[in-house]
Amino acid sequence: MDKVQSLFEAMLLRNLKPDVVTYNSLIDGFCKVGDMEKAFRLRDEMISLSKPTIATCNSIIKGYCRSGDASRAAKFRNKMQSQGLFPDSITYNTLLDGFIREENIYKALDLVSEMGNQGLLPDVISYNTILDGFCKFGRMQEANMLYRKIFERGINPDRSTYTSLIYGHVSKDN
Repeated sequence: MDKVQSLFEAMLLRNLKPDVVTYNSLIDGFCKVGDMEKAFRLRDEMISLSKPTIATCNSIIKGYCRSGDASRAAKFRNKMQSQGLFPDSITYNTLLDGFIREENIYKALDLVSEMGNQGLLPDVISYNTILDGFCKFGRMQEANMLYRKIFERGINPDRSTYTSLIYGHVSKDN
C-alpha cells in the first residue's frame, strides 16, 4: 500500500481532488490489508468532501469480517443505516460470510431473516454461504434441508452449492 499512498499524495500535490471512486478504492485497499484505522481516517476525510456510498461501507464491513470481527462489522452496518445508507445484498452476504467464518451459524441465520424483513431476498450466494457453513461444521441434515429450500425458493444452485455438499458428505463419511 506504500505505492498507493505515494500515488494519492502525488495526486493531492497536483491539486487534483479525489472523488468518491478514488476514496472507495483507497478504503477498500486498506481494508484488504487489515489497516482499518487508515481506512476510517480516509472515510472521515471523504465525509468532508462527499457522502460515503454503500460501496464505501461494504469495504469497511468486509475489512472487519476478514479480520475476524463480524460483530463489529454488524455494528458498523447498524451505524450506516442510522445515517441513511441501507445495506444491499453485498452487505448481507459479506456479513453472512463473516459470521460463518466465526462459526456463528445462528447469527448468520438471523441475518437471512433480517434480509427478508428489509425486502431483500437471499440469493444463491447467501444460501451457499450458509450451506457451506453447515457442511464444514458437519451439520449435513441441516445442509440437505437448506439444499431443498434453495429449490423451493426458485433459486438455481451453482457449482459452489454442489461442491459444498460433496465436501460435507465426503467429510462426514470419513
